[in-house]
Amino acid sequence: MSETLPNFGITKMKWARLAKVSSTSGSFDYSQKIYDWSARIREVTISVRSLSAEEEAKWRGFFLRVDGQVGTFTLTPYGGEKPKGAILDAFGRWKGTAVVSGSGQTGKTLNINGLPVSEAKALAQGDWFSLSGILHEVTTDVVSDAAGAGTVNLWRALAVAPANDVPLVLDQPTGTFKLLGDIPEMSWTTEQRGSGFSFRAREVLS
Repeated sequence: MSETLPNFGITKMKWARLAKVSSTSGSFDYSQKIYDWSARIREVTISVRSLSAEEEAKWRGFFLRVDGQVGTFTLTPYGGEKPKGAILDAFGRWKGTAVVSGSGQTGKTLNINGLPVSEAKALAQGDWFSLSGILHEVTTDVVSDAAGAGTVNLWRALAVAPANDVPLVLDQPTGTFKLLGDIPEMSWTTEQRGSGFSFRAREVLS
């Protein structure tokens, strides 16, 4: 069972989006040929501020439970907790219950419905959502029609087709990650608060 990343002390998440792409150049004319192997994955560097003794103990417990590269943990992208494109209701909730529209969909587009109707920006480029536990990012604004249907363009192609009517998690979307490397060094003394630290992690896609 995955742990959950602590929700305090984090000051920054820096994302790297990696693509398995190679290229060759022509021997005589410098022409270039690109080979896209379709593999995409994210890595994240997470920075944590100096912590109190109580906070440090909780972070330390988290890392020990994850046990370095052995275990997994879930996280929500900082700043991506809610979609920015859609109109929110009086309680700050997103007006919609987006679900997959049609089975058998793969590739970099996804047809959905349940969006706020007739919106020029039902979802905005840069919005995050999770689908069956995998994080995705919207690459262009999503326009919805009068029935609340629209098409999402994705950075990473869907490798496995989601079932019809599977919901898109737009409020607090989460993905699963593994540490890249060992447990980070942490310190705390009675004379002063410990120094901040950072660590890297990579998505788990299967």
